[in-house]
Amino acid sequence: MDFLKKFFSGKSYGFYVTLVVSLLLLVSGSVYVSMYGNDQRDYQIWTTVLLFIGFALSIVLIALRQDKYTPYVQGAFGLAALLFFVRKIYWYVSEVFVGIDEVAFNSKFITCTTLFVILFIATLVNCFLPQVKKEVSSNE
Repeated sequence: MDFLKKFFSGKSYGFYVTLVVSLLLLVSGSVYVSMYGNDQRDYQIWTTVLLFIGFALSIVLIALRQDKYTPYVQGAFGLAALLFFVRKIYWYVSEVFVGIDEVAFNSKFITCTTLFVILFIATLVNCFLPQVKKEVSSNE
């Protein structure tokens, strides 16, 4: 128990946001695979790979106490995964807008897009949050 107290001592609220973003990377990757894994047209393997590598690197960086780099790694992998998702899904979006095969967005598109946008916003905000509490020195 002392190890956990020592590990979390001196951490700022940004560190806890980093932990939440790490879990969001894992959840987004799992949801994306479960919803689009069997879809030949709209599934992009690199989206999944980037999300899971981003999660793994986040955990490794947190374990190595490299707190100041973790939000940037998460942001890079989250943004790259979002861009690969957009690259693969834009045909579906254009078909819905034009009304070729679809008349409305399905639930898996709305769910995955929402998760990716939340992930992107959370990583962007987390890049500007302090990860470690600043020590105040007394000059008395």
